[in-house]
Parts: sequence; structure tokens; C-alpha cells
Amino acid sequence: MFKKIIRVLIFTALVSCEVIAQDSAHAYKEWITGAIGLGPPFESPKLEKVSFGLTYNFGWHMFFYQAGYNLIRQLLSGRGIYKEESFNLGLGARKGGKWTHVAFFTGPSVIKVNAGGQVSTVVGLSLNLQGFVKLGSDFGVGLDIYESVNPVQNMFAIRFGLSVTNAK
Repeated sequence: MFKKIIRVLIFTALVSCEVIAQDSAHAYKEWITGAIGLGPPFESPKLEKVSFGLTYNFGWHMFFYQAGYNLIRQLLSGRGIYKEESFNLGLGARKGGKWTHVAFFTGPSVIKVNAGGQVSTVVGLSLNLQGFVKLGSDFGVGLDIYESVNPVQNMFAIRFGLSVTNAK
């Protein structure tokens, strides 16, 4: 199932790039974010869970879209590995200035949870907030907050992120 989801995400990104490239009469922007940080519980004195996220974001006409992959991983002492993986698509808004870039996305997500060998998959609603300070026209640093809400296992992470854009 996840191979199909990855294929759909890649296909969506490739088709959108092709359509955007052909539609030069409309303004668009693209950016990629990579982020690493912590997953809950945040109050723990030791690093319990590590989170990673990678998103491709683009605007076309009046809307902004996102395709993303998120991972939270924890080593359970003596019980194996706990891992949450999320694939999401989003629709959102972006506001940018000369030195700042803020974007918010929401959309469907599919989460795969592996808790010490027990694997479950659930569909949910993803929320992603990105806030970056630009270090030039093409690069930015900032925060990436991700959450996937669903009836079985919510996924939440606060991460330090890097953003690379096409600066149009």
C-alpha cells in the first residue's frame, strides 16, 4: 500500500512541475523543506523520539499545495523500534515578505505505525505550519510544526527546518 502512496506522491509532484512549467502565464513558487527535531514527550530529560520531515510545496494559480513525508522514530529499550511514518498531501496558504516566509497546509494523511513489530495503518488529517527567516533569496531557516490527527494514533512534531526555494 505504501508503494502505491509513494508512487502517487511522486506522480503528483512530477505532473505539477510539468503543468507549472507549461503555464508560464501564471505566477507560482516552489520550495522544499527538510526538518529534524523532537516528537513527544518533550518534557523528558533524554532524547526519546526523533522526528524528520521532508516536503515539496508549490503554488499554482491562487492556491498552494504540498506533498510530504514525516517520520518519528524511537528506540524502545529491549522491545525493538517504535516508528510512525506519514505521507500527506495538503492545500494551504503562504505569506512571505523580504525576510520571512510563513505557510500553513492541511489535507489527508496516511500513517503507518510500527510499535515493536505490531503494524497498523490509519488515515487522518494533517496540519503543517512552516515559519522561516530568509538568509537570502533562495534559503531559509526556521520552525516546522507537523501534526496528523486521526482516530487511532495522533502524530505530532516540532522541528528545526531548512527551506530551499526557486525565489520567483
